[in-house]
Amino acid sequence: MKLVVLDPGLDSTAGHHYHLDLVLREQGAARGMDVLLYGYKGMDPLVEEQFEARLVFDMHCYAQVATIPEMMLIHNRSVSNYSFHRNLCENVGQDFDADDIIVMHTVLGNQLTGLYLWYRDLPEPRPRLCLILRFPPSFHLSAENHDSAAALDRQALALWQKFSQDRVRIVCDNQGLGRYYGALTGLEIPDLPIPIRYPQTRPRNAARRDPRPHFVYLGEGRWEKGIQQLVEALKALPDLRRDVRFTIQCGRPEMLADTLPGWEQDLPDVDFLARNLSEGDYLNLLSDADAVVVPYHPAIYDVRTSHVFLEAVGAGKPVLITAGTWMDMELDRLGHTAVRAHDFSAIGIGAALVELAGGWRTLAEEAPAAGERCRSLHNPEVFFQRLLDLFPA
Repeated sequence: MKLVVLDPGLDSTAGHHYHLDLVLREQGAARGMDVLLYGYKGMDPLVEEQFEARLVFDMHCYAQVATIPEMMLIHNRSVSNYSFHRNLCENVGQDFDADDIIVMHTVLGNQLTGLYLWYRDLPEPRPRLCLILRFPPSFHLSAENHDSAAALDRQALALWQKFSQDRVRIVCDNQGLGRYYGALTGLEIPDLPIPIRYPQTRPRNAARRDPRPHFVYLGEGRWEKGIQQLVEALKALPDLRRDVRFTIQCGRPEMLADTLPGWEQDLPDVDFLARNLSEGDYLNLLSDADAVVVPYHPAIYDVRTSHVFLEAVGAGKPVLITAGTWMDMELDRLGHTAVRAHDFSAIGIGAALVELAGGWRTLAEEAPAAGERCRSLHNPEVFFQRLLDLFPA
């Protein structure tokens, strides 16, 4: 039995693609499956070697082809789906058995139709296929394109209804997104747990070199993750920077090439890590944190998930989140208490940072119980078994 992973978004160790591909490879191999990963041609050579990846996709899954604004959405959908279909036909082929499983853990409108056309033309009995929707149709699109993107996703998803559920399953990575796509398509769309690889929990080292509490921002430095607002908040809080040590990882630092030097000059007492981290270094930084800051945009992260958030909760860390996000709702399910920024602004995040600095020790005492609940649900073994359970034995 083969497990075939299609991932035109894996290019480095940054972001969720790397993490999910690691989980799929490990879980598939643990069950005796032959795991094949087909990836983006621009993948980091070290990542390619790690996964023994077959580099076949010309376009990154998030690529945008330049064109006039009025043509942007439809042009990119057409070009991306055509390219994806051609690459699948030419490089992935048709050599599958009925019990093989193909997984695309991050499928977007730019691949849905191209993937359908390739799968439709596979000889019967076709392999099983699991598509995981992780973002709403509006992902990375300007507001004037949101309604059109939803209509195109509805049309593309309708194509897949010709296949029985013992062959094709469409799922989401969270309940809110499943409800959204269910309303959009009229389908019942289940959700899967998120397969987090947690660091080993360890007691706080009271004898470490800097005795101050250590607050950490992890992951990619994108605006919707609140990094600009966090920096502006810290500029206005010199007393807090004296009392608390701050580390801000800036994954994919090329996105911040024009702004990061100014931040480092304005905040010399903040440790900016302007690089992607290996999994070991990332988990070590998370383990060392006394609290993790996840101040994401509520209008964008209402149905988008955060691995950083679950990693922090599962590691028993106090967290700072923004009210109205998926993280806010997930806190109720996990029974975790967090500090909430009540608006997505430098002032709102700054007030939450001050609150966190005053209460992180109390929150840390309450966090381990929620961490255990988080680890029991959102882990690689439960995720993969539920993926397998989507298909009748």
